[in-house]
Amino acid sequence: EPAPAPAAAAAPAEFAPEHAAAIQSLCDMGFPRDQVVAAMRAAFMNADRAVEYLTNGIPEGLGGEGGESGMEVEGGEGEGEGEGEGDDAPSTWAELAASPAFLAEVAAVRSADEPQAALQTYLGQMRESNPNQLALIQGNASEFAALLNGTAPAPAPAPAPGG
Repeated sequence: EPAPAPAAAAAPAEFAPEHAAAIQSLCDMGFPRDQVVAAMRAAFMNADRAVEYLTNGIPEGLGGEGGESGMEVEGGEGEGEGEGEGDDAPSTWAELAASPAFLAEVAAVRSADEPQAALQTYLGQMRESNPNQLALIQGNASEFAALLNGTAPAPAPAPAPGG
């Protein structure tokens, strides 16, 4: 009887082979692995965008795991932590749909090599990191789909200063 190969289980397949290769190649460029992984996740596994994030920083709201707390936030009921700074978190679909950070996230999903997989990853991260925003997305599914498909009307541009 052949014994099972325990060595295969030693290295969990955390990433698809093409993503693991991209991560390794960014590490070979000299970037620390933890930063590469965070940038790749924020870029929905788009290596070109990840390089941009590694050099310029991951935009606010795209970190997924960012900040000091990592994945788990203990005791976070939502309301107590961001006192006074709540105005930067959209509370309506109109605010969310006009948010540059959100539009960048949607563009990242849309331009991913595998948009469907990127969308699932994005919504999974949203479930953990921003359930209020996920609720806005779920409550406006057709509008969100239009944004993803690039068929949504563009939000009204802000008036040019001094124009």
